[in-house]
Amino acid sequence: MPDLIEPETAPIWWWGTATTPLRPSLAGDAKADVLVVGAGLAGTATAYFLARQRPDLEVLLIDASQVGLGATGRSTGIVGPGLSAPLRSMRRRYGDPVTAAAFASTVAGVTELGRLIQSERIDCDARFERQTICALTSQQERRMRRHTADLRDLGLSGRWLAAGDLRRSVGGFYRAGFAYDDVLLVDPYRLVTGLAAAAERRGVRVLERTRVHRIQPDGDQVLAHTPAGTIRAGQVLLAVDGYGDELNPHPSSVVPLRTHVVATAPLTPVEREALGWNGFGGVIDQRNFFSYYRLGVDDRLIFGGGPALVASGDPRRDALGSAAVFRRVVEEMHQRFPAVRDVPVEARWSGLTGATLDRLPIVGPVGGSWGGLPGALRGWLVRPRARDVRLHRAALQQRARRWGVAYRRVAVVAQQHGGRPLRVAALPRAARLPAGDGPTGPRLARPVAASPGPCCAAVSPLDPYEEIVMKTDYLPLMLEESRDLATLLDALDDAQWHASSLCAGWRVKDVVAHMAVGHSMSVLAFGAAVARHRFSVDATSLTLARSFAERHSERQVLDLFVAGTSGPPRASARFVPVHELFTDHLVHHQDIRRPLGLHREIPSGRLLAALESLPRLSSRIGSRKRMSGLRVVASDVEFDSGASGPELRGPAEALVMTLTGRRAALEELSGPGVEVLATRVSGSPHRLGSSPAPRA
Repeated sequence: MPDLIEPETAPIWWWGTATTPLRPSLAGDAKADVLVVGAGLAGTATAYFLARQRPDLEVLLIDASQVGLGATGRSTGIVGPGLSAPLRSMRRRYGDPVTAAAFASTVAGVTELGRLIQSERIDCDARFERQTICALTSQQERRMRRHTADLRDLGLSGRWLAAGDLRRSVGGFYRAGFAYDDVLLVDPYRLVTGLAAAAERRGVRVLERTRVHRIQPDGDQVLAHTPAGTIRAGQVLLAVDGYGDELNPHPSSVVPLRTHVVATAPLTPVEREALGWNGFGGVIDQRNFFSYYRLGVDDRLIFGGGPALVASGDPRRDALGSAAVFRRVVEEMHQRFPAVRDVPVEARWSGLTGATLDRLPIVGPVGGSWGGLPGALRGWLVRPRARDVRLHRAALQQRARRWGVAYRRVAVVAQQHGGRPLRVAALPRAARLPAGDGPTGPRLARPVAASPGPCCAAVSPLDPYEEIVMKTDYLPLMLEESRDLATLLDALDDAQWHASSLCAGWRVKDVVAHMAVGHSMSVLAFGAAVARHRFSVDATSLTLARSFAERHSERQVLDLFVAGTSGPPRASARFVPVHELFTDHLVHHQDIRRPLGLHREIPSGRLLAALESLPRLSSRIGSRKRMSGLRVVASDVEFDSGASGPELRGPAEALVMTLTGRRAALEELSGPGVEVLATRVSGSPHRLGSSPAPRA
């Protein structure tokens, strides 16, 4: 997937590397025992360990760009332990022994990486320091106390910080915190390029600017097709993270997410002293859209966080979303460190990571004509059959977690289904664990011929034959719909922003302001506003939307809408079902388009999902009551409510609009149910999402 977010700078780790010699690219056909695709930390470390433990193998490492220019070189270089899933839920589901082993292996992975850096003399500014996890609220503190209690129960390390120690470490900004000792801070680009050089010294051949666009089995071999030639290999391992694109073996359920980081100019001694933080180690807070930060060796403040964006592949859409996230990251950095408000932000960059459903390893053959071992630092397990791995609507938005140099590295060992055994038991710990939040990695579903050691240690917290069957996941649908709406809004002129919408008495700007305020206003603030309006939600909604629209320009309203809808719901939106949020966004999108005469083709999947949500929307919206006793049939998607009664038939979009109270779409429907519905549709159709809480 192209990485074209503008404007950005290169990550600070790349500065001064313009003279780095390019390695050759593929010229013609080639052969290898093992082909590793992707020269980030996961792929490079795997190639290194293969060459170290199996010097008889011919290992070829290739990258579509250059070594270290993907997710690894775009990280913040904090390498710490931990599991993404809460330990309490892991213990309930998988038991204490598996949970403890999985967590302990992440600690061992950090240690192993330190040994590797030392043994190969990799100059990457590596230093063992401390990672501090901090709470801003009482709820976050309770969650942290449960976590540290689970660590104690499992015999694992994690130190609760006394108030004085916390204040000395990170200042008085947080109410509570705990720490992991001996966390690595590294320059991630120099780490991976140094490791690639070490792999070359052990006989690994490294090619750059060699993009694989297709993989296919050929007898007991695998063919990797590139524009310059075909590579024939015994096995192929994909370590492409969020940059897999057409190589992604699970495109509906391994989703690329974009995460964002900024870096200031080097701080002066006075500015560093004014931080109120000793600058030691890495720090992360416990909010949903958390912030994490560290100091570079040149005293730059490196600060990441904000909502992660589902990568759309459309540079214009992604740039719009990223610009809003970057602004939020800088704002959060200034809130945390007011002393750097006048310090220039000299770098901002983003990168793609491969997010998965439950952040646990994938094990077993990939469905279809080629099989293999999909493993991810935070993957999930699918039933390892050659066909019929069922993942219905599994595309998802997972908020970005952690910041490690091997963050959610997705690696796949490919071979023909039913072919010879895989030679590699699991990704090396150094490849799998530096991100800090993954189990020890996948175990094979068949025998392996790898020698014991760090490369082969494996724990899988899921049964390797568990099948995951998912229902509709509305979150990615909501995010896609929000991106499409943002693209439309970005192209509107002033007259269109102030034109009337389908919501009676509401301009386009009012509707967008209504949605934006709904994703930023806390539940308590909204409740107080409702009380001031004598508990009239509609009156509250109108007042807040118009006030918000008056206080902000069109561009500000759009930016706030994008910021609020670029990830999982936050603020009061957390308390509304996502299916209702999705349908709300789709309907308000049409509230804006229809009066402006701007037609669009809504994807059939979204239309079907909206129809399926109607009976489950809240009573205030009224769609369930309007549908009652009617058989609703869509003429353009496969939807039939199956109810007995007068039939209501028409295009899915018109059905959704009318059943949520939009009388303007009634004339597009047919059947005896039209007369019944006409009596149920009010003439003031702005009730869907009329609350500035998440329904907007």
